[in-house]
Amino acid sequence: MGDLRPCYRLKKRKEFSHVFATGRSAAGSLMVVYSLSRDGGSVRVGFSAGKKLGNAVLRNRVRRRIKEVVRKSLPDLVNGRDLVVIVRAGAVKATCLELEKEFQLICRRLKLWRVP
Repeated sequence: MGDLRPCYRLKKRKEFSHVFATGRSAAGSLMVVYSLSRDGGSVRVGFSAGKKLGNAVLRNRVRRRIKEVVRKSLPDLVNGRDLVVIVRAGAVKATCLELEKEFQLICRRLKLWRVP
């Protein structure tokens, strides 16, 4: 399981806030995805898992699983976007396959998915 390279990550609070304030969003039962178009470049992704999910061990486990789903999906996403993925409580008990299906569904809803 590889991690997202730094060039694909959003890390700063300012970047997250900008995506929240001006981007579009779509929600599912396991996650919410915010999307903001920008000029060129690859897709950059930030992740958020609030304390409502549980202790740090649970939050980090879910965040790692979501990161892996996004990493696998990067080649299928439209370039030039900033994404923020907010994990919901249902994701703690969801399988990787369920997370993957929901992420793809939300990306299609936001017109981020390149593959028909």
